Amino acid sequence: MIRAFFALTLPDAVLDQIERLQAAIPFGRPLAPENLHLTLAFLGEMTPETLEAAHEAAETLAPAPFAVELRGLELMGRPSGGVIAAGVAEEPRLDALAKGLRSRLAGMRIQLPRERFRPHVTVLRLKPGDADEALVARILGRHAGFRAGPVPVTGLSLFRSWLGAGGARYEELARYPFVPMDGRDNF
Repeated sequence: MIRAFFALTLPDAVLDQIERLQAAIPFGRPLAPENLHLTLAFLGEMTPETLEAAHEAAETLAPAPFAVELRGLELMGRPSGGVIAAGVAEEPRLDALAKGLRSRLAGMRIQLPRERFRPHVTVLRLKPGDADEALVARILGRHAGFRAGPVPVTGLSLFRSWLGAGGARYEELARYPFVPMDGRDNF
């Protein structure tokens, strides 16, 4: 079985901004720059055949490129085991891209373990004892004005996720550049 997901990669300038943000938060486990991404669809554990079908579904996407902006911080989960993530400014084309990808995956009879699309970039992971709710709330308030971007959305990538004692490691399996074809995906 292969654990996989579709995501947008982040440009170096945005990675630098996130690294500065990570350094300003005195708790949690920061994600390594090479692991920072914006997930569009988490696929979960898949057989190689199902992963190939997901690959074929993604190859049919062809929207016009656009950009998004990271904006603000949020706690996802609980302070004793959740994540602090950068939010994403509302962008209808991003929502349409995620919906289009999910629709194509459903057309290939691929069931996603998570139905709801909530765009974000995980900045750091929390474990029990890292910080209490009051400290997390202060940090979120202090960095509520966080902005990074623009993040050009010129394609998406399929990643494999390897879980280990030192955390997750991601391997890009395929990249799908957006080259609009005949106007069928005008997001």
